[in-house]
Amino acid sequence: DALLGGGVLSGEVCALIGPTRSAKTQLCLGMAAETLARTDAAVLYVSACHCFDKQRVHALMRRRLGCAADFMAPLSPDDDCSLRMARQLRVCIAETLPKLCQVLEQLLVGYPAAQADWFCRLRLLVVDPVFGAILAEATCTPSSTAAAQLARLQRLLREIASRLRLAVLVTSACAQHASPHTANTELPSVLALKPVAAHVWQHVAHVRVLMQSCDRLASDPSVSAEPVTHTATLVKSYHCARRLRVGTSASFRVCSEGLISQ
Repeated sequence: DALLGGGVLSGEVCALIGPTRSAKTQLCLGMAAETLARTDAAVLYVSACHCFDKQRVHALMRRRLGCAADFMAPLSPDDDCSLRMARQLRVCIAETLPKLCQVLEQLLVGYPAAQADWFCRLRLLVVDPVFGAILAEATCTPSSTAAAQLARLQRLLREIASRLRLAVLVTSACAQHASPHTANTELPSVLALKPVAAHVWQHVAHVRVLMQSCDRLASDPSVSAEPVTHTATLVKSYHCARRLRVGTSASFRVCSEGLISQ
């Protein structure tokens, strides 16, 4: 919120870029929980790697609403947060590119009458991670095909944000010690693309945020006794009076209560 002056805006695509264990998914779950808890808006969470955590979202919603959050307790189908999730949240697993594109294209076509109310209230789309479906097929995908896939994804994401006025949040991986410049241009190394294709993909996101964790966590994943500090750095944006300047960073911790600003 501090970096983006209130969060991701309707009609824009925001990309969270960072290495493994840099809190990208936690930020996505937190944003979904915040939207579900404080509004009647609907959320579509598309997961390519089965990273969606229903219990985590439920606990974060309870904390946002001022309720006691037992993170280990089984979910009750009758409490307010569970009812909100059932009414407002849809989760799709898209492990392949055709499935991901099918989910995205369905948004542009519209949903049947039975889901019309949910579709009309849809305000947030999360794709975590956006490259997951492509990477699953990368070993047998020629560079020309990969470039076409990226172009198709770019078109769908931008059109969904623009036509449906959704806030679109996507995640993708980068090297452990990526610089802000690299994070603004890099694609996963297994995608052997021509420079022009990589350049085209750079323009899919209106806003890019580089997510990083401290070196101690990166070098020793077993270290988890205390919350680790993460940083989010704004590496791409457009002029907006509410937003901080490109290059500005914000620090936070991920703990059982959620994402806590430093």
